[in-house]
Amino acid sequence: TEFARPFFVVGDQIWRPPMGLMVIMCSRFLGLGICNVTVRRHTALAVGGFNADFTGMYEDQVFISRVLVSHPVYVLQAYLARYRYHPASFTRRLKEAGRFNEGVAHADTIRFVDWLLAHLACHGIDDPWLHRMVEAQRGSRAGPAQRLRVVVAALFKRALRQILPIRWHRRLLLIDYQRECRRARQSYTRLAAKLTQRALERAGR
Repeated sequence: TEFARPFFVVGDQIWRPPMGLMVIMCSRFLGLGICNVTVRRHTALAVGGFNADFTGMYEDQVFISRVLVSHPVYVLQAYLARYRYHPASFTRRLKEAGRFNEGVAHADTIRFVDWLLAHLACHGIDDPWLHRMVEAQRGSRAGPAQRLRVVVAALFKRALRQILPIRWHRRLLLIDYQRECRRARQSYTRLAAKLTQRALERAGR
C-alpha cells in the first residue's frame, strides 16, 4: 500500500531562519527527509557537514538543523521521493524492541535536544517559543508502568503484523497514517496562527 504525505503549506515558499526549524519542530510528521533534500556543496561545507558524534540516530536531523538555523531554504510543493518502510530498519528494530518510542525520553533524543539548544545559542537564536518546542522533543520520563506499556504495545504490534492478513495489516497502517496526518495539520495550523499573531504584534510596535 502506498501513502502520499499531504502538503501542509500552500504553494512554493522560502523559509528564512529559523522558520524552517520551527516548522519541523512543531510536528514530527513535518520533518524533512534527507532523501528529498538538495543542498549546495558550499552550504554543506559551510555548516560543517554531518556530525560524527551522531551515528545511527539523529545524524540527518543534526545536519538539516544546521542548514535551517543558518540558511534560507526553498520548499518545493512536489513529490520527489518514495520512502520504503521495512521491518529491518534501524528505528523500526528499536521500536519493536521497546527501546525507542515517540514521546518517551530516550538517551539519543535527549543528546540531540541538548546539542540543538547549544547550537541555537551559538547562533544567537533565543526565541523562547522555539526553545520550548525543542525542549518538548525530549519526551517524558518513563516510569516502570509506562515502560511496561511500551513493551506490551511493541509486542502487540509485532504480533499483529505476524498474524493478520497483509491487507488487514496495511489497512491498520493506513488508519494510523491518517490519524498522524490530522495531528500534523493541527500542529501546523497552530504554528501558522502563532506566527501570524507574532507578525501582527511586531507590525504594531
